Amino acid sequence: MLSNYLRFIKSSLLFVRKEIIKISERMDRAKVVGRAFYGDESILIDRIADEAIALKIKEVFKDFTYISEESGIMKRGKGVPYILADPLDGSTNAKRGISNYCTAIAVSEGETFEDIVAAGVIEHQSGEMIWGFKGSVFEGWKRAKLSSREDLENSLIIFDPKIRSNPENLQNIIELMKSTKYPRMIGAAAWEVASLASGRVEAVIAYPGFLRTFDCLPSLFLLKQVGGKAVYIGKKPSDLTSKEGIRFVAACNNVVLNKVISILKVEGSTLF
Repeated sequence: MLSNYLRFIKSSLLFVRKEIIKISERMDRAKVVGRAFYGDESILIDRIADEAIALKIKEVFKDFTYISEESGIMKRGKGVPYILADPLDGSTNAKRGISNYCTAIAVSEGETFEDIVAAGVIEHQSGEMIWGFKGSVFEGWKRAKLSSREDLENSLIIFDPKIRSNPENLQNIIELMKSTKYPRMIGAAAWEVASLASGRVEAVIAYPGFLRTFDCLPSLFLLKQVGGKAVYIGKKPSDLTSKEGIRFVAACNNVVLNKVISILKVEGSTLF
């Protein structure tokens, strides 16, 4: 069954990329076509990505629950496995022709993060894919490896740019930014965390803004399997369908994680 899940994830990611590359060349890629399930504006390139994943799911699975940022929750038959997906993370980048937008998919045999058994993320412009299952993560066909860096000064740290959602903590965010020579804001959370799992960066700060399950849980699964560390800030999502915002700090090791938390002055509950 696991091999079937992995084949589905990889074939779906490649199929979505094919469709995304085609639509990204069109002038109407950013056309507003309605509202997504969570109330955000839905643009054509988002819709195309979502429809591509749904098509692959229906080809492979008789029973499933599809949880998508774009179309919401679709259940067929017994509802297992659960397919959690962000069809296009980094939509703003995509519609403006800026690099770094991706698709993330996780397959789960239950309703919670702990039930996820496989996941994958593809960055569409480069075609790079980071994927894995319990105990193993790959960047392409090479085993993924975390960064071993422990000092903040030379760490590449990715920040959530949504400062306005919690401006009272701005000073602590600034202090953390000052601690590293390499602060970054990419705008595609799933790829940011996957890049942490592959050793390209040392920490991802999903705070003071927030993410939703499909934005981060597929990539956080990959980070967990490769031995990374993460804590929730605030409430843990109850299940994969939760609409609650998720805040977290993730890092390549406990040394970096603890330094970041100390500067932010936040309390977290262990994710893994």
